[in-house]
Amino acid sequence: MTSHQEWPEELARHRQAIEGGLLLSQAEIDALVETWLPRIVPPVTEEESFLLVDDQGHPLSPARTAPRWFCHLVALRHRAVHVQLYWQSPKLGPTLVCQVRSWDKNDFPGHIDLSVGGHVVGDRAPRDAALIEMDEELGLSVTDLTEPKLHYLGGYDCLNQVPADSFYDREWRDVYCAGIKSLQAIAFKDEEVVGIYLCPASHARDLLAQEVIPVAHGLAKSLPLCLEYLGV
Repeated sequence: MTSHQEWPEELARHRQAIEGGLLLSQAEIDALVETWLPRIVPPVTEEESFLLVDDQGHPLSPARTAPRWFCHLVALRHRAVHVQLYWQSPKLGPTLVCQVRSWDKNDFPGHIDLSVGGHVVGDRAPRDAALIEMDEELGLSVTDLTEPKLHYLGGYDCLNQVPADSFYDREWRDVYCAGIKSLQAIAFKDEEVVGIYLCPASHARDLLAQEVIPVAHGLAKSLPLCLEYLGV
């Protein structure tokens, strides 16, 4: 993706006028995409389509979509899923299984993050998207969970922004939690995760409070829901 610094004021006006996508028709979105596509020249991996949602996570009516790169350029609200897994350690008790993000990630490279996180592509159900991401990032399926389901903890509206990079990720995040039977089942199937970080649930709030180990935005925002669920 090319530099966006040539058009900061123009992009700022777009973001202010669009208000997360609520005020745009699909035709208006498509027209803006066509205008910016030759200027941004996004990579193919940024072309996947996201369904736009309101500030409660409900799809807009009528349905509207936009490519990933454009959503992140002008802060169109879309859905994401977060999954925090935990393992019952014989000595440490409930232990959070966090991921170490690849150094090649555009946002928060090398940071400690939730076990699994990703966007909801197209019209997938959030739970289905969570299971797909769990398989892609950690090689895990429902058979590796202590129960055959993900526990839904709730959702929230969030804006993660890096103005210097013209990155404005406005998401509705659905958060899930689940136990895993064994750490041995974990396998890094793609290049987005480079390792895992084990943190006893009883020490998790210390992890969020410290400023030495880099913590990703998703972990900081979603982990408190998981700790409440675990009763710590």
